[in-house]
Amino acid sequence: MKDLLDQIKSALDAGHYYLCLYVALTLPDICGAIDAEDGKATGQTYAAWFDEFVGPKYTLPLPQELNFEVTSLWGYLMGKVRKH
Repeated sequence: MKDLLDQIKSALDAGHYYLCLYVALTLPDICGAIDAEDGKATGQTYAAWFDEFVGPKYTLPLPQELNFEVTSLWGYLMGKVRKH
């Protein structure tokens, strides 16, 4: 996985933006399928994998007294972006 992520960074540095976007949107599909019992990619497996591994990196903290966080990206939304 680290090798794949390093290659994405190299492609980004080289200006291959469409390639990076495609791989970034496809990676949760592949990983979600690997985690699935039947090995198949679905919208649900995409969203679940994204929410577990990517979403937390995009959580915005709110004032502590609210005891609340907002996730700015979530799997359902990114799955829809991936399909279009």
